[in-house]
Amino acid sequence: MARMLILSCKNLRIIVKDDVIEIHYAFKKPPGRPVGADVIAVDKGYTEAFVDSDGDTHGMGLGKIMTEYSGKASKTGKARNKLHALEKKHREAGHTSKADRIKTNNLGTKKINARKNKAQERIRNIAFKAAHSVVDKASLVISEDLSRPIAKKKPRKKYNRKMFSMGQRHTSRSP
Repeated sequence: MARMLILSCKNLRIIVKDDVIEIHYAFKKPPGRPVGADVIAVDKGYTEAFVDSDGDTHGMGLGKIMTEYSGKASKTGKARNKLHALEKKHREAGHTSKADRIKTNNLGTKKINARKNKAQERIRNIAFKAAHSVVDKASLVISEDLSRPIAKKKPRKKYNRKMFSMGQRHTSRSP
């Protein structure tokens, strides 16, 4: 649960989230970086964030992180489902103390959320750096719209899990 403590100065906030203290403060933004003068088209990919029309890749390693996180999340989710079924079975059989121990010691989400947040930060970092490197090269960037699935194509289960996870969100939202 996040708590916000507002101090007397108007440009400083201290936020406490799950035993982590964040300090937010305001400052004057420096002028932006100059952009390139070209017009290029980019293609969003899985192994890299973007490939431009010159053939240069931007954001290498994106797919590796997404595959690694997706695999771990899938494996963890399957194991958690088995433990949840076991907990439910013990609870229905009247072994509530055993069910409570399974739930308390195995079905928490703190580590899962931390892993997800860490992967999201890494993916967002790569996607934004890739977008900045594209914009450094060109003033106008043309990209295809990948917000909707391709019609009449049923993606495979693993492919769907990997492709439409957090990575595609970040590459589409990167500045």
